[in-house]
Amino acid sequence: MWIRMENILKALKTLSEGYRRDPTLPSWIEQSFFMSKNVNLTSATFVPHEDQYHEVGNKLGPSEIVIDMGSGDLRFPLMVASKVKKIYAVELNPELIRIALGVVGFHLPPNMVVICADWFDIPIPNDVTTITCLCNDPEIPPSWFGYKVILGGNEIQTFSPKPVGSFPQ
Repeated sequence: MWIRMENILKALKTLSEGYRRDPTLPSWIEQSFFMSKNVNLTSATFVPHEDQYHEVGNKLGPSEIVIDMGSGDLRFPLMVASKVKKIYAVELNPELIRIALGVVGFHLPPNMVVICADWFDIPIPNDVTTITCLCNDPEIPPSWFGYKVILGGNEIQTFSPKPVGSFPQ
């Protein structure tokens, strides 16, 4: 039996909000994970910018192969999977992925790949054309240089990062 994507997204949103005592703070899942790794919560928390999901999604086309960094509960990658050729959803926190997959089950879109990894450590797959990241002020690793990057957070930005000191050709 196929479950409608809208129902899955609604269930993920409800579940995510249930874990968040204060919307300005990370959920207890995020707090416990990052504290166990001795990571500073102010620099590594998932802050969903759902108000930007549609705007960023509209910047993606059917020929694009996207890697979404910091996918959290997978709502954004699930939402845009039907708009793009392929999407990789990268999330550092395995507990968030476990909970999201518990809701989604076997209903992942066939063009979506979920990866539990740190975006600083994962090599960008060769087929990727675009990197999205809806986290607040992410640090851009050198592996993102040369790709179309769409950042959310305080404002949506689209650019191709270049190494410091490089000049346009």
